[in-house]
Amino acid sequence: MRIDEREILETCRDLWRTSLGLNLDRPDSPGAGDGESDEPVYASRISLSGEWDGLIALECPQSVGRHAAAMLFSVDTDAMDDDELQAAVDELARLIGKNLTRRLEQPGTLSAPRAYDPDGWLDGDGRENLAQFDLDCEGRPCRLRIYGAVASETAAAS
Repeated sequence: MRIDEREILETCRDLWRTSLGLNLDRPDSPGAGDGESDEPVYASRISLSGEWDGLIALECPQSVGRHAAAMLFSVDTDAMDDDELQAAVDELARLIGKNLTRRLEQPGTLSAPRAYDPDGWLDGDGRENLAQFDLDCEGRPCRLRIYGAVASETAAAS
């Protein structure tokens, strides 16, 4: 599958705007989106199997997770624990996967979201890293990575 970065970015922008009421964009200057934050980072990944075998990984700072939980689950964010924050980022990853597969017309089955350590190495379960988006969510850095199976690409080209 060819990655159309413009299409993916627009899909994520639409989702952030309609579901969270937040603006999401690429940083204005190179390297600005990969800055470090003092906030804990929550990360979730979701796999897609079907016509396209892929993995979508999302990393968000705690403040984005809190806002997502408030908007998606209508909960009081002051009383949230780590599991509830992780659930909000899991839901964002699931929504991204659902919207991307629909918009890119790549039917398949989405796995349940799984948390991963954002400070650890994410190998994509043997898939090739097709795209990485360092994003800015109203001044807070987020990251989206998309992995695809190399074997599917080679078979499709034959």
